[in-house]
Amino acid sequence: MLFSKGSDNHPLCAAAGSVYDQTYYLDSDRFADDPKIDGRALTYAQLTNTALWDNFFGGAFTRKSAADSHPYNLQTTLTLTRYIYPGLPGLTHYGDWGAQFQNGDLVYYEKYADGSYGFSGGGVNHLQNDRTVILDGYAVAYNDTDFSASLGVTLDVTYPTETGGETTKRIHYSYDDGNMYTITGTNPLTDREETYYLLPLPAEIVNTGYASEDFYQTITVAETVGESRTYYYNPHFANVPLSYEEDLDLSQQADHLPVSVRTPRHLYMLSRFETYFASEHQYRFQQELALDYTAYIGYDDDIFTGKLVSQSPIGVDGDAPFRCTYDGGGLAITGVVPADSGESDYVGLFGYSSGVIRDVVYRMEDAPLTLTRSGSDTTVYVGALLGSNSGTVSNCAVSGVEITVNCYNYSTVYLGGLAGENRGSIRASAAEAARLYALCTMSNAYAGGFVGGNQSGGRIEQSYAVGRVSVSRARYGDVAAAGFAASSQGTLSRSYAAAALEAEGGAARYGFAGGESANCFYLDGGNFTYRDLHFVARYEDGGGAQGTAWSQLTDKNGEAAASLGMGFVADENGYPYPAAVTDGEGRLVHYGQWPEPMGLGDFGVFYWERMEIDGADTYAISAIAAFSDANRTEKVSTLSTAHGDGGVVEEYGYGYYGLEDQEVSRSSSDILGGNGENQDANTALSDLMEGRYAFHCFNTWGTTEEDQGLYLSEITASTNSTQQPPSGTWTVSSGEKSLIVWLNPFFADSMSVETGNDWAAGADVPTARPGTKDNPYGVRSIHQLQFINWNHEEQNTTTALVNHPQNSRNEDEFMFLSYVRTSNGQAAGARVDRVYCWLQTHDLDGSEVMDYTPIAAFTDGNPEVNGGTAQIYGWFGGSYNGNDYTIQNLNISTESINTTGLFGLTINADLRNIILYAPNGDGEIKATNSSHNWYAMGGLVGLAANTSGSTQTISNCAVAGYEIWDNNRYVAHGGGGVGGLVGICNMALENCTAVTDIHLNFTHNITSGVRNIRIGGLVGSCQKSISKCYAGGSIQVEEKSKNCNVSVYTGGIAGGYFMKQLNVNGSTVGAADSDNATITNCYSYVTLPLQKDLPTTKNSGDSKGSHLYAIGGRGEIQLAGKTGNDMYRFVYENCYCLSSCLIDEQRNYRDIGAPGVSEASFAELSAGGSAYEALLAARFAPVTTTTSTGDPIDGRYSFGTDRSLLGTNYPFPTILTQSSDLVEGGLAHVHYGDWAVQGILRENGALPVQMDLFADYQAGAGAVRTEELTLSNLSGSGSWSAASADPAVATASLAHTQARGGTNTLTIKAQAAGSTQVTITYTESGQTYTLTIDVNVTADLRLSADSGVLEMFVQEESAQAALHWTNAEGKALPETLTDGIAVSEFSASYDMGRFASASVAEEDGSIVLTASTLSEDGPAQMTVTYTFTYLGQTYTASSVLSLDVHPGFALTPVEAAFAGSQSQQTIFYDGARIRSIQVGGQQVTVTDVTITGFEDVEGFREQIFAQWADEADGQLEIEVSPPDGVTEMMAYLRIQLRFTYGGCTHTLWQNLPIHITTN
Repeated sequence: MLFSKGSDNHPLCAAAGSVYDQTYYLDSDRFADDPKIDGRALTYAQLTNTALWDNFFGGAFTRKSAADSHPYNLQTTLTLTRYIYPGLPGLTHYGDWGAQFQNGDLVYYEKYADGSYGFSGGGVNHLQNDRTVILDGYAVAYNDTDFSASLGVTLDVTYPTETGGETTKRIHYSYDDGNMYTITGTNPLTDREETYYLLPLPAEIVNTGYASEDFYQTITVAETVGESRTYYYNPHFANVPLSYEEDLDLSQQADHLPVSVRTPRHLYMLSRFETYFASEHQYRFQQELALDYTAYIGYDDDIFTGKLVSQSPIGVDGDAPFRCTYDGGGLAITGVVPADSGESDYVGLFGYSSGVIRDVVYRMEDAPLTLTRSGSDTTVYVGALLGSNSGTVSNCAVSGVEITVNCYNYSTVYLGGLAGENRGSIRASAAEAARLYALCTMSNAYAGGFVGGNQSGGRIEQSYAVGRVSVSRARYGDVAAAGFAASSQGTLSRSYAAAALEAEGGAARYGFAGGESANCFYLDGGNFTYRDLHFVARYEDGGGAQGTAWSQLTDKNGEAAASLGMGFVADENGYPYPAAVTDGEGRLVHYGQWPEPMGLGDFGVFYWERMEIDGADTYAISAIAAFSDANRTEKVSTLSTAHGDGGVVEEYGYGYYGLEDQEVSRSSSDILGGNGENQDANTALSDLMEGRYAFHCFNTWGTTEEDQGLYLSEITASTNSTQQPPSGTWTVSSGEKSLIVWLNPFFADSMSVETGNDWAAGADVPTARPGTKDNPYGVRSIHQLQFINWNHEEQNTTTALVNHPQNSRNEDEFMFLSYVRTSNGQAAGARVDRVYCWLQTHDLDGSEVMDYTPIAAFTDGNPEVNGGTAQIYGWFGGSYNGNDYTIQNLNISTESINTTGLFGLTINADLRNIILYAPNGDGEIKATNSSHNWYAMGGLVGLAANTSGSTQTISNCAVAGYEIWDNNRYVAHGGGGVGGLVGICNMALENCTAVTDIHLNFTHNITSGVRNIRIGGLVGSCQKSISKCYAGGSIQVEEKSKNCNVSVYTGGIAGGYFMKQLNVNGSTVGAADSDNATITNCYSYVTLPLQKDLPTTKNSGDSKGSHLYAIGGRGEIQLAGKTGNDMYRFVYENCYCLSSCLIDEQRNYRDIGAPGVSEASFAELSAGGSAYEALLAARFAPVTTTTSTGDPIDGRYSFGTDRSLLGTNYPFPTILTQSSDLVEGGLAHVHYGDWAVQGILRENGALPVQMDLFADYQAGAGAVRTEELTLSNLSGSGSWSAASADPAVATASLAHTQARGGTNTLTIKAQAAGSTQVTITYTESGQTYTLTIDVNVTADLRLSADSGVLEMFVQEESAQAALHWTNAEGKALPETLTDGIAVSEFSASYDMGRFASASVAEEDGSIVLTASTLSEDGPAQMTVTYTFTYLGQTYTASSVLSLDVHPGFALTPVEAAFAGSQSQQTIFYDGARIRSIQVGGQQVTVTDVTITGFEDVEGFREQIFAQWADEADGQLEIEVSPPDGVTEMMAYLRIQLRFTYGGCTHTLWQNLPIHITTN
């Protein structure tokens, strides 16, 4: 014992005359009397010298080992390990003791950022906890009284090598050599300042690649002229070395050893060695300082360079998990990012954990992580803190998390802010994700703000996530983004999410979770800003979580806070939501940023829309916000620009707003309508802004039944070609401030502000007038697209352009169409070219549109006059850019219209990047005309033309998934032109495609004139060049058209040359017959009709008949100077047709044999073929199948409609491009539409077969899967075969191997876990065709408790629970399957702080868990690992069992009432008396209660005597005696109970209260 100096301190006894025999004390100057009295004082050296103990104490004491020593180290200046004084035999020493520095000892040291040093060891501790460590290691330490710095010392250090051997290194130290450090510290025994010299060990010793199985390794330090000392130490951590002991059991010493983590090097070393993190010793790692990897420099190595460090995840997988305990102490970890090898399945700071992680704060700011995974056998779990948790996580936080995962080729990712997946327990934890982004191509992804997947058995409570979660789905896959957990089959309770969710390509969004939850909430119904991202939170949930407004979620006394059971941080200006994590001092804290209510300045003008997405209405805005104090405007938008988010704009308009307590007014002279506000929109937007602003919303014309809505006045239409596009102004005033905004109410987000009007425009605020090239009109709905057709006189969009009768034309009534200005019905020579611009900014969905009118639909009222020339007075002449968005499922049906398509009639128009697509192949375009008239119909444009001098083209456009029906009854002069893309054109077509099925369903019966029909897969009739285009699909002649009296000219690309000439302001549009068109670098795989099915004119004198063209031709128009087929041909160069599509046996194709036209087989038109290579040389390209980094993305850019093509790549060259961040150069090569296949098809395309030995088990058959196979473009007369690359994994068989038509049945039988490929081979006519199917087999065998969650009690002696086998879906396995499973080993991992023991074993054919708890209650988990054999293969797997540990319960007292002189009562007590107990405040039923033991309780033996009753087993006979002198008392008898409750059979001791009363 150490004393403070004072007169009352006595070394032994204060009483005078005391007699001492072999009794001594440690000499100290702290005693007031003479320390040498009676010779009882021993020096420190004497008292710690074991050789002198017998002389002093006569053998009464022994030496204590480190295993028998348990210091508390409460005095921070001490580092005690082994008790150094004499110890009592057989007793372990607990507590601290006084110690002196041991000169020449091995110590742990640190260097700090301020240049100072600290060390720990040799009995003293001079480490500093308030400084930043930049270097650490181990050193030999000397006191200045025993060491000459100038002379130095030479040491021989013997240490382990990486292989476990030993090597010796000689090192000379001296102050002059500069390889030693000095430190001044206080001696804990003397209180004197002393100087120490540190001799650091070199890097190869401290950073050794050797790690001992029992933590400690030996090191010997020998002075060349002095003593040699051997230590147990670990150079990778900050633990104090132990002196070498011959018989010290290192394995025992290592069990549950506390390990100090003080620098980034320590944590890095933990991640490096499986020996540590997966140790059965289950070390307890304690973080003692904040770890900043960028501040730590370490030794001279390549790891710590002052920059971000990439570190391997701690814990590899289920076979090598993190099994230990890591306590972060609430101290931050920064400057480190999890390393990704590209093959790891579990990525995070901790990869896979079955241990305990608590109080960890991982701040991932400025440490982005990107992963890429590919392959159907690949599943990756990614989170900032954890890849996968099967253990326990509590009071942990991550912030600034930025993780991107690219998933390709049927891979699967679970991505979470805190953890990728959870199978264990997580509570009181938080995640702030700057952005989680899963980019998926033909893959599955589950991205959640907190956890990707909460698996069966997983439990998460009192936790939260904030941030941004984005997912993108391409073509196929189960993809979801969720605020908290994207997938959950486990338990979620008392938790919340506040997140910006983004989903593309048909991915799902869940406000909280994709599964059930209880007492959970998510931020909803508001506009917010998070890390400069503006977003609207309006989500649905996949379970029972409740959408909650910001004001409710931040209400400290609200329902959400009460249900969550969370508190709030103390800082009123800090984190506003409930908090779950506490710091080292127990204060609630939040790390990172969070969503805040979005600001909109003081007042402004906005575009608004109501979009239906995920089955719910979402209101979004784009506002020009005015900030009065700064005289500036800013653009603030929550509009979705996602591709394929499934959203459809149902309603939209414009409005103005102001702060709720301000008066705001609007005035306008040229924007009409809108006299009635949309109160629903006003309320919705106000609610989204928490009532801080008052909104005044007006619908655009025709988008509401109650009010006709906003529209532009007619005066805005009377512009000429040099003036600005139509728009009007709103002047919005608030107080003395006014803001003038130009806008066009017909289109989306079409606004601008004038510069120089005292308002400075922010960077994103448009200043160019809406509709110009720099500020195009926005199109986000079919309704807005249709408004290009606005007729301001009729005030509708359904009116067609007409040119009859005279003086009644309407071309000048269309606000956005070009026209010829006329006077008195005659052309006046003034042409108004309205070259306005439109930009599509969202996918358009036409599923619910019933009456679409083509833009600039044209009706010719005089088809037979003016020498056959059509008078054109109005047309579309602007620019429309589809911007890589699609127009989907828009059916178009016209009656009595000449021009049918998305656009009717265009002249000099710029059409580009437009995709008209029906993903299910069920789109329809129909034209019906019951009167005699010419017609042009195509998917994109009916008739497209250029006037003289114009060089406009249609480029990078596609139509796919549509059937085009020519239902016209009659035809007039000019005939008809029908094409997949364009009906008739005399403008160039470049880089365009069409894959459609064209149906000739007319009933024409012509008598004279040019009334023929020209049909082409791309364009019906064309007079200009067609270059770098292709077409697919078919042209079919319906029965009622086969015998019509009309000639039909059909081609794969173009069917004819003739077009009805147009008169546009006196200029003729339409080339003379003497000119010719060119088709260059094109190909076709359009299946053409048979010649015999084509109708033909039966008029006398018409001998031309109907023609077929493999590529295209002039139709009926003969080219002068040519003979034979040459007179009907275009000029061709490098054109090809797929030979299998030329099905006419007579080979009546007029262009076959022409220069530049070639037939091509599948092989020739596919990769490596001659036609394929020739087209690539002409700037075609293969469809994009890999990323810029070489990762496969098969099927991503091949948009077929047939499921059998899913996941396969378009085999022919493509010409379409689309912007993409995945590929080099930013442009992907894409294809839309089905394509021809020659070979074997399966219904699921290229999708892999995923099987599980247990989930797919069928009694009597095993795990099997069958599929139907079909042949395409083959006769079926050949032979079949099937083989598996690895039959040990799965076998493959076919129903037949010889020719039996074009179908077969494939059966795949799983045999063992693994991956293989099944190859189907079909041979016909000497040609072999193959189909390869990836097959992945798992053996997911799980253990589950019969009751799901096991219920236990604290300090339980024993509990047993029956377990059973299930498959991955949680379904119990049939007995026929379990009989084939042989288990060789079970083991249980558990939290040593929660359980005293746990084991699993087979007993009498059942699987039984036996466990004992300690004193802590609450949710808990155990991980059971087992080795089993099935079908001859041995597997190791694990399952997580969920438990609820309850506080102890009280038994109902037994009443013993004594009356009068009664001196004794006998009470018989057995388990039948116990029918229920109280658990969690509720009375619950227990069964099978038996008393198995009893014992007296000290203090009640006089009142209670118990023995076993004779009459019944388990029954107690209790003799009760009344107490003396009291009338009432509670006595106790301790009994041991065995009962069944909560899936367990419990055996525990309880006090039975006996209530004794006397009267």
